[in-house]
Parts: sequence; structure tokens; C-alpha cells
Amino acid sequence: MNNSPAPAHDIGLSKLAGRSFFGVLGRVIGAVAILLCGSAAWALPVAFNAPSDVPVTSAGFTATGQSLTVTLNFSPTPGDNLMVVKNTGTGPIDGAFSNVAQGANVALTHGGTTFQFIATYFGGNGNDLVLLWPGTTAFAWGYNFSGQLGNGNRDDVAAPVPVLRPGLLSESTLTSIMGGGFHTMAMTSTGQIYSWGYNGDGELGDGSVNDRTAPDSAFMGGALAGKTVIAVAGGSLHSLALTSDGQVFSWGYNGSGQLGDGTGDNHSIPMKIDVTGVLAGQKIIAVAGGDDHSLALADNGKVYGWGRNDYGQLGNDSTGQADSPVAADTTGVLAGKTVVAISGGHTHSLALTADGKLFAWGYNQNGQLGNGSGTDSAVPVAVSMTGALAGKTVKAIAAGGDHNLVLTTEGKVYAWGRNDYGQLGDDSNLQSDAPIAVDATGALSGKTIIAIATGHSHSLALASTGQLFAWGNNSSGQLGDGTGSNRPSPVPVDAAGALAGKTITSIASGGDHTLILAAAPQAPDIAVNQPADRVLIDGVSTVNFGSAPAGSTITRVFTIRNTGSADLTGFTITKSGPNAAEYSVSGPSTSTLTANTGATFSVQLTADGPGMRSAVIHIASNDPDEMPFDIGLTGLGLTESDVWRQTWFGDPLNAGDGADAADPDDDGIANLVEFATLGNPTGASAPVGSLVWDGQNLNYSYTCNKAAVSDGIVFVAEWTENLASGLWSTNGVTTTVVDHVTTETVTATVTAGTSGRRFMRLRVTRP
Repeated sequence: MNNSPAPAHDIGLSKLAGRSFFGVLGRVIGAVAILLCGSAAWALPVAFNAPSDVPVTSAGFTATGQSLTVTLNFSPTPGDNLMVVKNTGTGPIDGAFSNVAQGANVALTHGGTTFQFIATYFGGNGNDLVLLWPGTTAFAWGYNFSGQLGNGNRDDVAAPVPVLRPGLLSESTLTSIMGGGFHTMAMTSTGQIYSWGYNGDGELGDGSVNDRTAPDSAFMGGALAGKTVIAVAGGSLHSLALTSDGQVFSWGYNGSGQLGDGTGDNHSIPMKIDVTGVLAGQKIIAVAGGDDHSLALADNGKVYGWGRNDYGQLGNDSTGQADSPVAADTTGVLAGKTVVAISGGHTHSLALTADGKLFAWGYNQNGQLGNGSGTDSAVPVAVSMTGALAGKTVKAIAAGGDHNLVLTTEGKVYAWGRNDYGQLGDDSNLQSDAPIAVDATGALSGKTIIAIATGHSHSLALASTGQLFAWGNNSSGQLGDGTGSNRPSPVPVDAAGALAGKTITSIASGGDHTLILAAAPQAPDIAVNQPADRVLIDGVSTVNFGSAPAGSTITRVFTIRNTGSADLTGFTITKSGPNAAEYSVSGPSTSTLTANTGATFSVQLTADGPGMRSAVIHIASNDPDEMPFDIGLTGLGLTESDVWRQTWFGDPLNAGDGADAADPDDDGIANLVEFATLGNPTGASAPVGSLVWDGQNLNYSYTCNKAAVSDGIVFVAEWTENLASGLWSTNGVTTTVVDHVTTETVTATVTAGTSGRRFMRLRVTRP
């Protein structure tokens, strides 16, 4: 399943936009409008009078050492992307402009308003320089048993809901999204892959087989280390990635050889497909996933496939499974043709050639090959262009489970194949073995369609007005109209709720779930990190300052970033909470942050006493969604004995081996006494103090730990004449104290008394 190119005002996402369950990433090789050549250094000035402008079209382009100047002569609307260089060559742009790095923030001003864009040299068809509208995010609806909607739960949803943006994803701009059978993947402008949903076979590519109900990053090391991913695609239980150097990587289920690595082994991280056979020396420019097979399009216009092939879906005149890539047959109807787009269905494949012709192969019991028959074909056959498509020029294709959609240059949609749920959109449930027009008398009346996508048994169309329409199977709410009723004709997707104020920029579908990317008006967006790689969540996150002795200071450094597209201004930081006075704030040094810039401030905890020290800081700004941004603060003030326990036992709590009454070294001296008299609680200590008879008095000398004195520990020398009775007294005891830096020496003196015998002891207590 697939989505079509995005609209003219969304050129930057056109072929990299969301890929569906049987996703496709295609490239149309265009004509050269402007050819720039020569080795001399030059500056390139370009101007945009409309979002559809393409200042430079070149079959190959070198940017190294050159500078770029962009003039904006109109006010862009949400979702507008600006294609600076349309590179019709098969390789990526050579290098980068000296003043525009990959992922750089580009500020353009028109009419006194500054608009922010993000530069990518891998936009459009994967090798074009595009200035992206920032802050594009994802929404989803439909089947959610494995968490493929990415909204944190597993409940089906019949209307759009936002995909969660945890961690660093909250600061990213999404450039494409695709749906597998039960999982979803998205790409950011930095080339990072995020994935969520079913992962029982490793299709999320994170090295595990654990499902996820919210996005997290796929593994970008190993085989992908140093690579730039420009496109992703997915099948039922496997995933594919295309890199800028024309290589393909795969992961997930491999029971039918759909990973193309020459084995039948599943992989939970990306692995390079086998390029020792027919792909040797080939540069791949597009990939697509069928149910259990995969397709690749090379820059020579040829199609290659691997995986399940029992119905001939690989098109190589065979029905034998292929664990490594094989070439689709080019001796028949594809002879002399240049394929420019591919798409994979459940067990069939679809291709568009440069002359606007359609070809298909594989399973055909529902007429999905579109050639007027119900006969399977292991080689490509021509889709009928004599009926509804007569005289039409197809510009985009999308293969569903057992049906297909195509979009023509006039903005109309045509379909054929299975139709038991109404997925052909012709207001019937009758399958068709040749293309027919999707009903345009109802919701689509007067609409110009600019993008299409297909699920297993439902279909989608995006109009130039920004409205999204759906039809077919709705058993899990995948049509997004708020109901569970199947629709044999297009109906509008609910544009209220989560999508209110958003502009849809691309569409995609999984098996029974639907995905879109949408842009919002440019606005500031505050993000706060602590430490630098931990993204805090407004009103949820708490920063732990740890523990320290009372009176000492602990500092934590926070980073404020503007991840939005307008200036973030007016910072004020206030405090509240039971121990707010013990926290102090320094900075930030600026009150204004432009897009993609940051500043730091620090918070110091100076604990006035022991125990938990809690507070909340409130960061006010002009961010409309997080005003103020609230962060919890917590720390632990330690007493001197807490510090002593931390030192000896690694835990400040008065418990276990570190408890006051404990004697872990079994020397008969409890921990409290060890602390009070500088003893060693983990090894045998000498008796505490010394007792001397001077012929008239008993003199008992002992040493106190000054930290214990500061902690309020009480030292009392006592005497008794009868140990049996336990009558201890302090009467008549005098003390002499000698102060030192860390200790104090005390001598307690008492007379011998009339009985001729007396005993002395030291009592250590905590008040």
C-alpha cells in the first residue's frame, strides 16, 4: 500500500512522505530545466514567488564550496516546503552549500514576518535540496492492538489522535511516515528512524522483540553506521530502509526471505541485503514492501524483488521463494520500459513507467492485476488503459491488500481489484478486474486529489483543499470518520479535534490503521533538558538534585531550547513549594531564543536542614502550549550522621547495617557510638576511652567526633557503685573539654566515694 506524491505546496515531502503497509517510495526522473556546471566558485541566488516554484532543476548538482541566498516573495502557509534544487540525477547532491548545512535552520522574511525552515539535502525524491516547514508531527487512527497508533495504549480509535513524541522526538521535525501490517515507522529531518507497534519479529529495528505503544529510535549503528537514510518502507512484518548511496537494509520477519539477505533468519536490527547477485553494481533509488515480499527500483529503471513468490509477485517468471534479490522479467511487456515508481500489495506488485503506463504481476483472483482477467501472472502484464484510464496520465500509484489506486495528473482517482468492503470507492461492493473511477459525485465532488494511500482494505485521498477522504473497511475506525461503518464511497476524515488548525502534508496507511503528517502555524515551542540529553515533560518531570550535607550546595544546569518556528521570548522563572527558598536560579542570559537555538540556566539547592527538600520552578514564556513550563525539584538534605552512613555503607538511611543500633563488625560497639567516637564500624575497634585512678579520683577520658557534636549527639559520663542494680548517676562528675578541629577530648572526673569502688561509663544518645 502506498501514498502518492504530496501536493505542489508540499514538494519537499512528495516521495518521502508516509509509506503504508505495502509501502512504496518511488522516484520520477524529470527533465533538466536548468543545468549548472563548471568548477568555478559561485553564489546561487534563488527566489520563491509561490511554494510550487523550483528555482533549480539539474541532472546532478554540486553544492560544495558554494553559498546560497534565498529570497521569499510570498507568505507561506503551514506545510509549505520550498524545493531549492530538484536533482533529477540518480545520485545525491554533491556536498553542501557553505552557509547551509544539513539540518540547518534557515530563516526567511517576508512582509515583516520571519518564517523558519529546516534544510535537508535528502528531500523530495531523496536527493533534492528542500527547505522543510518545521515542527511537522504525526497523527493516527484505526486498529491499535499492538500499539501501532503510537498514542501510548492499545485501544482502537475512530478519529485522529496525536502520536506521542517522547524524548528527543519532541524536538524533531518528521519528514515521512509509513505503516506496516502492525507497526509504524517515521523519519526525522536528521535521518533518525523512529518506530512503534508490533515487534515480535524485530520489525521495529531496536534490537529487541518487545512491542512499543509509543515511538522510540531504531538502531542506527551496525550496518547503518555512517549511512544517511533517505526513505523507509514496510511490509506486513518486516521493514526496509534506503540510504543515500543507493543501498538497502532490512529487518524483522524473514520466514519467506523478505529481508533479502540470503537467509531465512529474522533480524531485530537493520542488516544489508544481498548485493552479490543481480544487484551487484546497482544503485537503488526506491524500495517498497509487500506483505511477505520486497521490491526495489534501480536507477536503470529495472525492478528487483525478493521474498514470498507463490503467486509470482516477484515477477521473475517463477513461483519459487527468493531469499536474495531477483530481477523482474523485462523480456515481455516491460521490454524497453523505464520504471519510475513501484508499490507492493498483499501478494501482487504494481509499477508505473516513464511513459505513463501501468504494469502488475502476481495474484489476480480479485482482478488486482487490472488486465481484464482473473489469472495470476508470474511476469509483468499491462494494466488496461483503454477504459476509464483512456487518455489519462498517471502520476502516482498505491497497491493495497488486494486492490490498487492510481492518481492522474488531472487530480482524479481510479481503482481496481477486490471490493468487498467498498475499498474501490465506486459506491458498490463489486470487484473489478480493470480500472474504474472512484465516486466523485459525493464528498469528492469538485475536489482535486493530490495524494493517495491504501491500507489492507481501505483507501485514502488528500485533496488540494487540505481535506482528507477515506473509504472501504472501517471495522477498526481506520476511516477516521468517528464511526465503525464501512463506506463504499469517500467520506471526509474528522478534521476537528486533534487536527483542528493543522494542515495535512502527507498520508499513509498500515494494514488497518491510518497515518498522516500535519503541520501547524509557526509558533514558539519551549523544550527544557536536564541533563543535556534528557527532555523534560511539562508538569510531569522532576529533577533530582541528590543528597548532600545540610548547608552545602548542589547545582544542576538546565537547557532551554526553542524547537518551534517563531521567537521564544519573555522568560521569567518563579518558584513555589515547601522548600522553594532553598533553591536559587541563575540565568538564562537572554530573554529571546530564535528557532533551534538554546540557552542555559542553573538551579542551586542549598539545604537548610535534613530530609526531603522539594519545590517547583515555573518557566514563563510566549509558548502558547506550555505556559508556564513546570518542573519539579527534589533533593535530600543530609545530617552529619547521614553523611557518615553514606560514607561507610553507601546509604544515608538509618537502616540495615547502617542503623544506629547495628553492630555489623560484631565488636560490641554499636554504630551510633562508632560515629560519635570516630570508630570504624566495619572493623574491630578498641574500647572507647580510657579510665585512670589517680589515688583520689577516677578520670575517664574519651574523644568526641565534632561532626557528631554538630549533629546534636549527647555524650554523658556516668558512674555507679553497684553494677547489679544499674543505678547510674552524673552527680559530682566534672568535665574538662579540649577543642580540636575535628574532635574534642573530654575528661570526666569523679571522686572515689565512701564505698571504695566506683564504675564509670559513657552514654551516647541521639535526642
